Formats: sequence, structure tokens, C-alpha cells
Amino acid sequence: MTREFDPTTYDVLDHIARYRIGVPEALIRTPPFADFSLARMKRTLRALADGDGEALLASAPLYGDHRYFYLTRPADAAIGESPEDQGGRRRAGALSEIAKVRAYGILAFCCLSDRPRQRLTPDEFRRTFPDHHRPGLPMTYYADHEAKRLGFVRVDSGGKGRWDRIAERVREDVERHREIPAFRDSIAAGRFELTLVAATERKAERLRPVLDEGSRASGVPVRVHVVADLIDLIAPPPRS
Repeated sequence: MTREFDPTTYDVLDHIARYRIGVPEALIRTPPFADFSLARMKRTLRALADGDGEALLASAPLYGDHRYFYLTRPADAAIGESPEDQGGRRRAGALSEIAKVRAYGILAFCCLSDRPRQRLTPDEFRRTFPDHHRPGLPMTYYADHEAKRLGFVRVDSGGKGRWDRIAERVREDVERHREIPAFRDSIAAGRFELTLVAATERKAERLRPVLDEGSRASGVPVRVHVVADLIDLIAPPPRS
């Protein structure tokens, strides 16, 4: 059963449900919190985690001294979100290490880059793009409202690992989407793109020429976006 929340609380919970992870630096870059300072957002998050009664948020280590916030199960139920997404993954609770890397990569790409984007929830994707939906598709789609374009994002969780393997996965992503007629129409109209989030510029430089060549052949634009602090999650430096 849903509960009534003040607008600030609801918007915080909705954001964290959407991305499965919340950090104050990302929240203040979203429209509902345009007038929030970083200090005010940190106080808001702490209050939701430490306030009176049933806690709506909890936190866990992100990397170094940084922490992230996640929904508690009572919060997840209270805002009416399904406790599991289409792939059976929990929306509430702390994330596994690999899930944390992927969630933070998507969050940083959508909310901490120079151009805002919005991750689509599985329900939003199915409602907005019913002809595009197929069972088994990974639900990592985003909307670039400025460009009026639908995107699919993959996070490379391999750090400095082999670049050819991730290039092959991206090629498979392209072909999987090209098999669906509605996506072929979106591609032909210039309304669909893929994004690969990488942790290092060196790896991105190796991948861009290969993926650009594939884009020219497939008609699907593929961008490589670097989230520099992702490497601190994938391969944390030793503590001194």
C-alpha cells in the first residue's frame, strides 16, 4: 500500500528507486532539487536514514570514504514500486559489488555528465515503447529528452580488462535490437543509440574506433562515455 509523503521525500525515494542507488551529488543535478545545495541534500538523506520511526533509506560503502543510499524494503513498498524488476533483481537493499558498479555507472552517465538523461524504469519502458519491448531484454534504457532519443546503456565492469570482449558484447547488443522491427524503425529515424560506460579513457580510446566502424555499418550510433571514478569501485586502491 502506498503512503503519502511530502514532495521532497517522494522525489528522493523515486530517484533512488529508478537508479537503485543514490548519491547527493547526482540528486542535486536533477530538476526536483535544482535549488538544493550539496549540504542540504546530505542533511535530507541523513534524515531519511536516521529519522524517527521506520527508516526509509540506508547507506553502504561506495568507494573510499564515499557512501551511497538505497531504499529499505518498507520504503520500496511504501512508494508502490514492485519489489523486483523484470529480471528478478531486488529494488531494495544493499547492492552486490557488480550490481553497484553497474548502477553507479548508469547513474553517473545519466545524472553527472554534461547532458542530463533519465533512466527509464521497466514499467515506463513497457508503457511508452510497447512495440519495442521483448521479454528478456535488459532493462537499461534511458531517455535523452533534449535529443528526443531512446538509448540503451551498458556498463563495462571489467576495468582494465580485454577491450575486445566488451566490443563484442556491444555488437551483440546492436544486433539484438536490430532484430526487433520497432527498433529498426527507431534506428532509421535516428531515434535510438547505444552507450557504453567505461572506467578509463585508455580503454575508451581503444574501443571508439572499433565501435565507430560498427556504427557506420549498422546505422546505430554508439558512444563511449568515461566515468573516471568507476575504476575506484572496480579496482579500489589499497588503503594506506
